[in-house]
Amino acid sequence: MSKWFHGFVAVLKRVLKWLYGYVAEPKRVPGWFYGFVAVVALMVTVFKLYPWLTIYPRDLRDIRDPYASPYATPFDVTNDRHIPITSVTAKCVFDFGKGNHVAMGYDKFVAPLGREHTIAAPCFHIVAGKALQSTNRATITMEIRYRVLGIFARSQQFRFHSDRADDGSWYWVYDG
Repeated sequence: MSKWFHGFVAVLKRVLKWLYGYVAEPKRVPGWFYGFVAVVALMVTVFKLYPWLTIYPRDLRDIRDPYASPYATPFDVTNDRHIPITSVTAKCVFDFGKGNHVAMGYDKFVAPLGREHTIAAPCFHIVAGKALQSTNRATITMEIRYRVLGIFARSQQFRFHSDRADDGSWYWVYDG
């Protein structure tokens, strides 16, 4: 190191001694602390980068038609994380009650889904004709499968049920 740096450190020590009456020697940081910080940083990174989808129905109820079908409502799927996902497929099961259900699968219905990109899930197309056959409570279960970095397979399942609003229109409620 240069003479200038050593001179600066000597002056800094004198100033600290003058201010506080002593100069404390730096304490050594234990090795376990560095390990703890590394593990926490890794956990935060994995949590933040790991893909996670959210899905929600669009609010397209027509105020002029209080009997508008919730089955014509598209669902938006959004990738909420930083890593894009590929090979996105969907399996949709509509249950209208009394053993009346429709199941369809859609393979690779979207190109890679990037960070915070939103697409419409294809599930609502299959039930537009069945809307009037519904009972008071219908359910839809959507299973979205995808690959992370083209390698790791992942799947998420979403379940909604239909409910009637005070104005008589129908809408979807997320079951969790």
